[in-house]
Amino acid sequence: MNFVAGGGIDECAAEFVYTARRNNSLSSSGRLLVFGFILTVSLGIAVGFSLVFGAWPIMPFAGIEMAVLYFAFRYGERRADMARELRRELRRWTNSQVRKA
Repeated sequence: MNFVAGGGIDECAAEFVYTARRNNSLSSSGRLLVFGFILTVSLGIAVGFSLVFGAWPIMPFAGIEMAVLYFAFRYGERRADMARELRRELRRWTNSQVRKA
């Protein structure tokens, strides 16, 4: 970048690119393990209550809960490799969403 006397940036300056990426603390296999553990515990408790206490209405709610959790994990997995890119070319700024390479 070349600064001129007026304090602005020279029009022939090189482009500037800043990329912001997510901090994915859970890998794909980690997400699968966490989901499997929660699924086992939740459905185990639901089956236990339905067999021991005859509280069978718990089962559909446990299933719905696991379906919502599955879709939330799937949404997070699909967005895990997304990044935001802020680019300056001459006098124009652009902000775009890109996938990591």
